[in-house]
Amino acid sequence: MSAPFVFQLRQSKALMLASISAHLLVVGSVVVSKTPSWVMVFVLACVVVSIFWQWRRKAYFSQLSVRLTASQELWLLTPATEVQVEILPGSVDLAWLIVLHWRVMESPRQDRVALTREAFSSEDWRALRRFLRWHRASAIQG
Repeated sequence: MSAPFVFQLRQSKALMLASISAHLLVVGSVVVSKTPSWVMVFVLACVVVSIFWQWRRKAYFSQLSVRLTASQELWLLTPATEVQVEILPGSVDLAWLIVLHWRVMESPRQDRVALTREAFSSEDWRALRRFLRWHRASAIQG
């Protein structure tokens, strides 16, 4: 891996399909059931708000890139800014899924994103997993 290492955050097709399926399941179960119309309207409104929120979140994350430096720092890059972030203990590294949970340095703002292997090249995936393992090991050592 050559440093600095930069990769674009991309949404997984599998996670997007799971989200769409969950929304369709909710809509279908409400429409088929014999619930009062006010409950149906409320649930459908909640589904619309959820879809809108996920669409905005996808638009936000599609603009982000992550840079890993040679000194093992993680930077979040947007078209206008570049901020250093701290990886928080809630980050998860599985064989097929990485959940990055970060806090912008010197700010209370926290965020997280789920990333799957299919959205990255194999080198990008290995580099990110290596960074998370190193980060976890250095946090344990103190």
